Amino acid sequence: YRELTTNVQGSGSVGLNPPGGSYEDGTQVTLTADPASGWSFSNWSGNLSGSANPATITMNSNQNVTAVFQQNGGGQVTRIEAENMTLSNYTTENQGSAWSGNTGIKLTASTGTAQTNAPASGAYDVVVVYEDETDGPATIEIRIDGTLVDSWTLNQNTGALINRTVVTSHTFSSNSVFEIKGIKNGGEYCRIDYVEFTESGGSCTTYTLTTGTQGSGTVDLSPSGGPYCAGSQVTLTANPASGWSFVNWTGDLSGSTNPATITMDGNKNVTAVFQQQGCTTFSITTTVQGSGSIDQNPVGGSHCEGTQITLTANPVSGWSFSNWSGDLSSSVNPTTLTLDANKNITAVFQQSGGGGSGQITHQETVNGGSTSSSSVTTSGNVTGVSGDLYLAAISSKPFNQTTSVTGLGLTWTQVADQCAGRNQTGITVYQAMGTPSGNGTVAANFSGAPNSAVIFVSRYTGASIANPIGNSVTGNTNGSNGACSGGTDTDNYSFNIATTVQNSVVYAAVARRHKTHTPGAGFIELDEFQIGSGGSVAGAAIVEQTVASPGTVNLTGTFSNDVDWAVIGLELQPEQTSAPAQGEGLASGLQKNNTLLSKSTFETSLVPQQFELKPNFPNPFNPTTTIYYSIPSTVKSSITVRIEVFNLRGKMVRSLVRESKQPGAHQVVWDGKDDTGSPVSSGIYVYKMLAGNFVASRKLIFMK
Repeated sequence: YRELTTNVQGSGSVGLNPPGGSYEDGTQVTLTADPASGWSFSNWSGNLSGSANPATITMNSNQNVTAVFQQNGGGQVTRIEAENMTLSNYTTENQGSAWSGNTGIKLTASTGTAQTNAPASGAYDVVVVYEDETDGPATIEIRIDGTLVDSWTLNQNTGALINRTVVTSHTFSSNSVFEIKGIKNGGEYCRIDYVEFTESGGSCTTYTLTTGTQGSGTVDLSPSGGPYCAGSQVTLTANPASGWSFVNWTGDLSGSTNPATITMDGNKNVTAVFQQQGCTTFSITTTVQGSGSIDQNPVGGSHCEGTQITLTANPVSGWSFSNWSGDLSSSVNPTTLTLDANKNITAVFQQSGGGGSGQITHQETVNGGSTSSSSVTTSGNVTGVSGDLYLAAISSKPFNQTTSVTGLGLTWTQVADQCAGRNQTGITVYQAMGTPSGNGTVAANFSGAPNSAVIFVSRYTGASIANPIGNSVTGNTNGSNGACSGGTDTDNYSFNIATTVQNSVVYAAVARRHKTHTPGAGFIELDEFQIGSGGSVAGAAIVEQTVASPGTVNLTGTFSNDVDWAVIGLELQPEQTSAPAQGEGLASGLQKNNTLLSKSTFETSLVPQQFELKPNFPNPFNPTTTIYYSIPSTVKSSITVRIEVFNLRGKMVRSLVRESKQPGAHQVVWDGKDDTGSPVSSGIYVYKMLAGNFVASRKLIFMK
């Protein structure tokens, strides 16, 4: 079952259909936002976005949705009589005293439109007053700048005038076009009385959309202008100049769809990339040696001759960038090259030497399921990164032995295997490490064909190459290393596992069949998934906890009801790095002229030679953590720097830095709160730095 949690911001309530809050996997639930008197619905946030109301969400995972209401401020109301709009296949007709001005409009053909502009630029609630006739049914559609925002069928057969709110808190520019389209059916004429624009009460949260181009062309926005209210959608259209073609979007919008739509849940910066037609093209291929990744701008593997390509090497924790090799010989990072031939470039990363314990970080978990099959495969690709640790957890109903795991061109070996106390299910974990052949799916094969099976593949950076896995624990209702029979179903588990190095991660895979799993204190659930129906359901959950210092960790969790379960816990060990040990700070070990420098002396006396976003400390943290970053001496005066924190859904939760900075070492403290001052929930977050063409990001963990 999947849990749907609803919240409200402002004053109002949320209705669910079907009601409840706990749903079978795949159920579609309709949410209706009902504002209190004096308030209006603005938009959804969380796992649902946009301003459609009602809105529908599919329960393929636990969901958390917030309805945002804003207070009406009694703003100015502007009424536009329908007969005063720009009409096409509509005509004015006299009506009774119930109609505004005793007149309205009706269709003279099968379809027609009535258009007008907003009174001025700004946010408005818009009401259309129409007659719901007794013949039909006919349809009315509402478009703003060509985008369909509402439509309905005239099927109430009342013959009365009806007020319908078609948008709330919608941002209009002074030249935005509001259009009513009538589609005739039978004897209905889609009669319209008037349109009313009411200035939205209260001030909505607004964001800016900045666009740029690479190559020759322009970008149109609909609605144009800005700023835009939070949750509003903007359509971007790339218009290549003569002799050029549109390639793709970069920045806060990706892909090659044109036009494309972006949701304004933060300030956005989007670039349209154009490529000259008929030009000589060359390819660029990038690879890594060691553990890290490469960002390329502009993206893509083929570009016109003469294109300037910027490459940024991003080492993982415990590694550092060394140099570029292949068709580029340099240690500058980021670096820019001119594409004058096919290029094959490698970023070389080297492992930092001993001194302390590095950081191991979860990057992704991809799941998949199967029924009545002798294998199970992930539903999507797993990213192939050299040097990363891959863990495949497999569970089935009934428990079948996993005979092998394949994928990514890696060699997979079994780490642990544990049946449940009544053998109704079980859990098996395999590991792999090395240089993958590329991105791809991962599959597990069974000795038989279980009713249902699930697989979870988790990828970690920063794990020790020599000894990625330390201690382990397995168990079921019969206890540690429990037997496969004679167990009694329970609703909880508890085992101890010893960690032996600093900053290790306790990873656990829990077979829980059809019951919902809740991790114990200190653990974060990375994924939970099930497949099948009735007594044939197979399901599991993946959890982790980062442990700063060696010691004993209590691996615990609960289920929604008694169930036959099995659990495997593993200590994941980080690579040894030269980073300062916990509490030592940045100054530890830094020397100049054989004199130990203090942290402040180091930061003021050594001007960095490159942009850098460093690991935060402490990590995990509560209540605060410090993020360190550097501006190089190549910046002559100052440069605008942005440091922002995002959740794993990509939504910005906190803007920490947005100002000009001079060359030098800098730091900023995050207190675990969002931009409204509210504490964020426990979990993994991404902090991102942007300065000119430099872009870098890292992960951090907030724990309560």
